[in-house]
Amino acid sequence: MLNELKCEAVSINKIQTLKYNESQLSKYFINYLKCAGDSVSLKSNAAIRTSNKTRIRITSGIFSITNTSAYRIGAEFEFGMFTRNKWALLIDANYLIFYSGYTGINTLALPLGIRHYFYLNNDTRLFLNAFLLTTYYSPGSTRVFDVGNPAFGGGIAYKRLSIRGESIVQFWARNHVPNYSVILSYDITKK
Repeated sequence: MLNELKCEAVSINKIQTLKYNESQLSKYFINYLKCAGDSVSLKSNAAIRTSNKTRIRITSGIFSITNTSAYRIGAEFEFGMFTRNKWALLIDANYLIFYSGYTGINTLALPLGIRHYFYLNNDTRLFLNAFLLTTYYSPGSTRVFDVGNPAFGGGIAYKRLSIRGESIVQFWARNHVPNYSVILSYDITKK
């Protein structure tokens, strides 16, 4: 550092007694950059950890529901990424339709949940989801409003694209038979 980062405002004694910790190294480099005529703008770790981000994703997928397949389209809203962007709150609004025999079943779902990210690098991350489902559906001529079924899953995201799978327990019937899904999403807010 003595040879590469010299500046008249920083004494040799100060460089030789510099401790290699975040606080002292940050102060040294701020002084060096100011001495070299560069402007300095820092963001503290606390600000990074608590920065709020909102993401919106367009989603599409296939469900396996009691021996038949269903198709869904929707939008996922991710709020308040916190703890160094590892946790987020989710709303996954979607419309789903499938046919049981000749009867079409239309569904509007508003799952509320949380997501935890595991960052592999700057572009790739794994995640786990946990949802509580709020669902309005119409099998035939009846209307049903269902609240509180759990869904768990995970996935992988690369840049703007992500794919996830979920197991939805008791979603259509109260017989404790899990149903599965594969959902593709595209982040329209990420730069």
